[in-house]
Amino acid sequence: MVPVERRIERDGVPLVLWEWPGDPPPTLLLHGIGNYGRYWDLFARAVDGRLRLVAPDARGHGDLYVLLRVQPHPVFQRDGANLLLEYPIHISQAALGTDVDVPTLNGHVSMKIPPGTQSGTVFRVRQKGLPDVHDGRTGDLLVRVTVETPTNLNSAQRRWMEELGTTLGTEVHPSQRSFLEKIKRLLR
Repeated sequence: MVPVERRIERDGVPLVLWEWPGDPPPTLLLHGIGNYGRYWDLFARAVDGRLRLVAPDARGHGDLYVLLRVQPHPVFQRDGANLLLEYPIHISQAALGTDVDVPTLNGHVSMKIPPGTQSGTVFRVRQKGLPDVHDGRTGDLLVRVTVETPTNLNSAQRRWMEELGTTLGTEVHPSQRSFLEKIKRLLR
């Protein structure tokens, strides 16, 4: 496997970073000039959630373990290689179905929401997550839709909702029906 080379400068010190992507886990080689003008090489490998920096010429001085903390993202939550996204939709979008543009780490992707979608339904957008640290496969984006109930209705919207309620009658969704049946059984 061919390494990828990146040249960077940190605090006036030129560094060369080679990365070997591949089967678990990826390996990094960092080459630069340290104190007193000496060259140094550090090999890095992810071990037990830590980054282990190994100086091959350290002559018994030991390895350096660096604990990395990932800041929470304002939009996404992480679950391994998968990303989780809470996406609010209107009650009309849930009932009638729609196409929505869902944010990803690399832009947006179109997602179809079928008619009759319930709040809490999770949709999977394949390969829009993060690369897995063990096998390099890309995770999925899991989109949980939340149906928002309108709170401040004007008079026309209120009339339309009342009309909708009368046309729907007392028919309830099957999951609500089973919930009501459980309550009735408990009260017997």
